[in-house]
Amino acid sequence: MSAFVLYVDDDPSNLVIFQASFKNAFPLLTATSGADALALMQKNEVAVLLTDQRMPGMSGVELMEKVRV
Repeated sequence: MSAFVLYVDDDPSNLVIFQASFKNAFPLLTATSGADALALMQKNEVAVLLTDQRMPGMSGVELMEKVRV
């Protein structure tokens, strides 16, 4: 299986729109929080991480800092 694009946003409607727009273009994963995104990344190979900046609990920058290689 190929690597996923992971989109993280605390607004569920944005996740639905993203999935509807790109579900046939590439393998997708979505998460509603930074913590959920980190859990998904432990179980799946993620090639691209797209994230909202302003989210409760962990900002997009904080998430990117945690996964930076």
